[in-house]
Amino acid sequence: MGTKRVRYFASQQSHCTAWPSRPVPSHPVPCPHQEQKSVPHRDFYNVRKVDTHVHHSACMNQKHLLRFIKSKLKKDPDEIVTFRDGRFLTLTEVFDSLHLTAYDLSVDTLDMHAHNTFHRFDRFNLKYNPAGQSKLREIFMKTDNLLAGQYLAEITKEVIADLEASKYQLAEWRVSIYGRKLSEWDKLARWFFVNKLANPCIRWLIQVPRLYHIYKRSGEVQNFQDMISNIFAPLYEVTRDPSSNMHLHVFLQTVVGFDSVDDESKPEPIQPQPGQAMPLPSEWTSHENPPYSYWTYYMYANLATLNAMRASRGLNTFEFRPHCGEAGDVDHLTSCYLAASKINHGILLRKSAGLQYLYYLSQIGVAMSPLSNNKLFLDYNRWEPTCRSHLPVCALASFHPTSTPFPHPLATPFRNTSRGVSMFLSRRMTLSCSIIQRMPC
Repeated sequence: MGTKRVRYFASQQSHCTAWPSRPVPSHPVPCPHQEQKSVPHRDFYNVRKVDTHVHHSACMNQKHLLRFIKSKLKKDPDEIVTFRDGRFLTLTEVFDSLHLTAYDLSVDTLDMHAHNTFHRFDRFNLKYNPAGQSKLREIFMKTDNLLAGQYLAEITKEVIADLEASKYQLAEWRVSIYGRKLSEWDKLARWFFVNKLANPCIRWLIQVPRLYHIYKRSGEVQNFQDMISNIFAPLYEVTRDPSSNMHLHVFLQTVVGFDSVDDESKPEPIQPQPGQAMPLPSEWTSHENPPYSYWTYYMYANLATLNAMRASRGLNTFEFRPHCGEAGDVDHLTSCYLAASKINHGILLRKSAGLQYLYYLSQIGVAMSPLSNNKLFLDYNRWEPTCRSHLPVCALASFHPTSTPFPHPLATPFRNTSRGVSMFLSRRMTLSCSIIQRMPC
């Protein structure tokens, strides 16, 4: 049944693309070409576009980051930026230790292109290190460092200024809370508040890396409950009494949701078995990571409780939008169908017509990232069928090759399809509608 319905929707969209001027009786949605023409004044360039999947550390393009690093080397070469090997180092000393000068730096030297990363999530993450150096990432792209995130705040303000100038581009930036310490929320909120980064064009989303096994082996947490408490306890407290941490209270007003992230292609050492009870978080003392469904449930359960608490006090609530269906087991999509508000990626829906039809019936939004998917897990031109199945799909860019990010994710899946781009540009970004309504730019 699901397969037949999905094929039917695809055929209806194909008819609409091939014959845009002909009405289709009993068509499930209006033809996008006709719908587009009926709206005066608006086209792709002057409709508000929301980039819903941008890692904050990659909100700038490479040329912008290069220009910023060179300006700092020229204007503040003697500023102390880090503490290494028992002594404080200036910016010049850090670059001297790397045998680099401002003249040597180029986009190619930064080497942050996502090349040779197919099925290599580890290499993909290393591309966030300028010139392959983690110390430069710490200095320029972290909120918790010796400078208290000063450089990242400065370049963030420059990107915000660019968004304000473009008028029609909005963004949802992702920052990480790891769950290692209770103090993470306070440091992040203080960085946001002190640097005055609140802006109507920007909303924030919290991503939680599924790295329990690493923190357990390093002794930073004793069990899974410690990690859950580090993530959610400060939120319960500030919701109960906003005056206990005004910085966090203000920051949470700009947060729209939570994400659960990691490499889904990794095999799960522990698999839940039907009819077998899983241990409680306080009893999960294994050095192995909990399975995906276990993470999903406890993230969902705590967010549901927190949202009920915040709604009763008239505060904003949060969506649960995990990374799901990018790789790995198709069962991840089943878990998120039951628990998630919307999902990110979802490219494995193409392997299960039944799940794809359920996602369509429930209108669960799917935020797809052609750029990162093509660099990691998916060949070109295998993205289009999902867009044509009438799921509420949003195109996004995990990273920005140029200063105009939106044409890239829209054109990438159809680069060998002459009519594909014009067809996709007319798709309604329903996943972003709730964000647009809350961003009166």
